[in-house]
Amino acid sequence: MTTAMLNRSRVFESKGHRAHLVTFDYNPDYSTEIAALVDQGRMSPGVKLVNIHEYYSSMNTLDRPIFQSPERPAEDIQLGHTKDGYRLREQFHSTGYKIRELTIDRVSGKPLAERYFTPDGFCYLTTHLSLETGIPFALHLHFRDGSPTQSFRNNRQWRIDWLNRLARQETTMPVFICDGPGSAPTVMGMEEGLARRFYQIHINHFLAPFEFGSPMKDDHRLIFSRMSDLDQVVVLTDQQRDDIIADFGHGEKISVIPNFCDVGTVPSVEKKPHEVSMLVRFHPQKRVDDAIRAFALVKSRVPTAVLRVYGRGAEKKNYASLISELGLGAHVFLEDYSTDSRRVLAASACSLMTSTYEAFSLSIAESLSAGTPVVAFDCPYGPASLVDNGRNGFLIKDRDLSAFADAVVTLLNDPAGAASLGREGRRMMVENYNDDAIYQQWSALMDSMS
Repeated sequence: MTTAMLNRSRVFESKGHRAHLVTFDYNPDYSTEIAALVDQGRMSPGVKLVNIHEYYSSMNTLDRPIFQSPERPAEDIQLGHTKDGYRLREQFHSTGYKIRELTIDRVSGKPLAERYFTPDGFCYLTTHLSLETGIPFALHLHFRDGSPTQSFRNNRQWRIDWLNRLARQETTMPVFICDGPGSAPTVMGMEEGLARRFYQIHINHFLAPFEFGSPMKDDHRLIFSRMSDLDQVVVLTDQQRDDIIADFGHGEKISVIPNFCDVGTVPSVEKKPHEVSMLVRFHPQKRVDDAIRAFALVKSRVPTAVLRVYGRGAEKKNYASLISELGLGAHVFLEDYSTDSRRVLAASACSLMTSTYEAFSLSIAESLSAGTPVVAFDCPYGPASLVDNGRNGFLIKDRDLSAFADAVVTLLNDPAGAASLGREGRRMMVENYNDDAIYQQWSALMDSMS
């Protein structure tokens, strides 16, 4: 569940909609994860998670006490054997009941079948798995009330049937907003007329070099070639919309609505005039190494400059090596993921964005919302829609490290000017990206579909 999804559901729920997050994966510990998101303020308590496994488990559970075994750890695994000699693996919930049973092939050690259980012991789902791929080729849905077993050839068929069932339960036509290319074909496969089906793109749909004319990702090519199976495709920027139309047409099917940004308030913190921040995943896409190299140029002109990079990821060791190699140990610091990013950004002189590609860049939106200007590479897509060059930050030609460093030095040497750019960024976010402004765009789109 991404920040964009959580913010959108929060606003929809606050406007009086029944906002649900619909998921397909098997996760017996969802309740704990949801509670944590609510405690962190990232998820509205009024938003409901609807999971396919929990749905059918609950439907087939009788109202009777559940066996409790506090000493049994979550996901405890027991091994046994079936009558025909296959190995049997059982998994248990932390409260003691069996949640899943796997039949294991004797030779390969791979699962042949899975059985899923309700808290009171009823098997509501049986799946048969391919030894080669591990993918289900047959699923059988069982019902405690005696209804006939339903059989499906694959996960997608089962999931489509479930979405159709959810839609039929509504008294008014629901809207399904799909946020990932993996689940898009499932939403597209729903029975026509049961629901409004939207697909929102949160990523750049091209492969390297991630610009118009580049090879397209196969999953997105499939979506764009079947737009007749969707009511609307929603993108985050005008530039991405123009590129899709240039390749596929159907301009009437493509709308531009930015992410909800949670503009919020600016924390009361003191600015650190020579401290720069970056909140990012430690992933090659984010090109933190470019930021580190640019900061070597910054440090040579502003000896007191400090860059703090907050995040986690596999590239951390590579970044640490580069910092050491460039002699930046006293100037660039790799910090852990921050749970109070707004305060970190509000205290910074500026923030940095060096990504290879984006779709909108919530990190830029968050920095501007905190009253902190941004220095960003002009990558596709997103930075150009948020950074007004010279007014709320600086938009730099992609990978021009010298110009990037110049912009950072300008802000560090002119705290008053940096503060002015930050105020303009905050004003722009409050006026154009507040919850009501983005909600009105969604509301207008849904009304037009009616």
